Parts: sequence; C-alpha cells; structure tokens
Amino acid sequence: LGSNTTIRALKLRFHQCLILDNVIGISLQYMLSKNKTLECLEIQGQSPPQSPSLRVKYLTAGLRVNSTLQELDVDFAPFENDNLKEFFDATSHLKSFAYLCPRCIVHSDGVLKLLHFEELVPLVTNMLNRNKSINFLKISFFLKHGVT
Repeated sequence: LGSNTTIRALKLRFHQCLILDNVIGISLQYMLSKNKTLECLEIQGQSPPQSPSLRVKYLTAGLRVNSTLQELDVDFAPFENDNLKEFFDATSHLKSFAYLCPRCIVHSDGVLKLLHFEELVPLVTNMLNRNKSINFLKISFFLKHGVT
C-alpha cells in the first residue's frame, strides 16, 4: 500500500490481533509515510487488553510525515499518556486534516488506566490551536464490561 498511487480511502478491521500487532503497526506507519494519495483512513477494533497497543506508536509516527490524510476515524485500546500526547501532537501538524474521530474502548477489569478528563482537555486544546483545518472532532470513550 505504501507505493500504491491510486488508493484514496482505506478501512481496516481488527479482531483481537495480539501476535500481529507489531507487524500491523509497522505496515500502518510505512503506508502513511509513503502513500501520497490516501485521504481517508478508518481503523476499527483494538488490541487485546492484555497487550499494550503498538499501533498507536506506529500510527503516530506515520502521521508525522503524512501530507495527504484528511480524515482519520480510529479505535484505540487504552494506552499510556505519553502515546496519547504524541498522537495529538502529530495530528496538530497535519494541515490537510478536516475530520478526526478517535474512540477509546475501556475495559472494566480495572487493569487498564484511563487517561483522566483533565489531562485530555489541554491536549485537545493545543491540537485545535495549532491546527485550524479540523472541521469535525469527536472523541469517544466506551466502557466494555469484562475482558474479551
């Protein structure tokens, strides 16, 4: 996909990808950094709760160098605060960005830490102050009971 010159939109769906999470993340980073026509990316599903999501790290690295993405609709498992800060920092530099919809799916087993609301607001505010091209922003948190 990195060298594909015609793809404009891509929708990925993952179902509990534990073993392939690193491979998927590297592929996402490569695609975002090399593809010059991709405008819309949707990623549904997240890593299992037993594994920290590496896709966030790789997705963020790819976003830092991408110049064509306009829409990002993505599901995340809860992740470390530093990864969230990096993600919002990367999105704040995308001048072509118009639509951002991150969703965080939180498991109620108590093992995973959710970023507090008061920590999220400054990150989003800074992103919006830097990037005036975002027309639509929706951040959602969903509580999922039990570990699946």
